[in-house]
Amino acid sequence: MNSVAPLGDARKLWTLIYGELKGFLCICYATRPTDKKSGAPTNSELPMKNMWFPYTPKGVDDALAFIDYFNNTPMGEVFFCRNLFPEAGVRRGGGRMAG
Repeated sequence: MNSVAPLGDARKLWTLIYGELKGFLCICYATRPTDKKSGAPTNSELPMKNMWFPYTPKGVDDALAFIDYFNNTPMGEVFFCRNLFPEAGVRRGGGRMAG
């Protein structure tokens, strides 16, 4: 998501995708590694981390605030999963999807 794009568009997209489903949003984020000398981005693998937010009005507000903050961090990149999860912190490959 580009920091210029209004975060309301993300809310609309999630409403379109998830509708009335219940579950948790998984927001994945990373700071792109940079070359220590030049400061230029490298092609190294992104060190991804996850934040989990309940898919509720407050949870969506919190997720959007986190996205706004991290997206404006130097070299910050933010992604979201296409699925809701039935619980926060489900491990990769071992989780069920909500809905």
